Amino acid sequence: MSIAESYHLQKIASSDTIGLVIGMIDYISRIKKRRLELGYSQYKVAELAGITQPFYNEIERGNKRPSLEVFFRICEVLQIPVMGEEKEDRLS
Repeated sequence: MSIAESYHLQKIASSDTIGLVIGMIDYISRIKKRRLELGYSQYKVAELAGITQPFYNEIERGNKRPSLEVFFRICEVLQIPVMGEEKEDRLS
């Protein structure tokens, strides 16, 4: 990883807006793992998220990066907490 990439990841990690992105490094594995736990096909997740199955496949394989909007829609479909929802749930 280059210094610029490292700085960019640190900047993202410290940002309140993007700190929610589940550690951008391992979100791909979390998305795939959760999809399999729910028994969803790639087609079903893509359809519910409003994207094509080939694009979803590329995201899951790590070949494409979704926009934040698409990322949030995928997380919503797969019921993956973002934006501190895990912390809020623990406080309830």
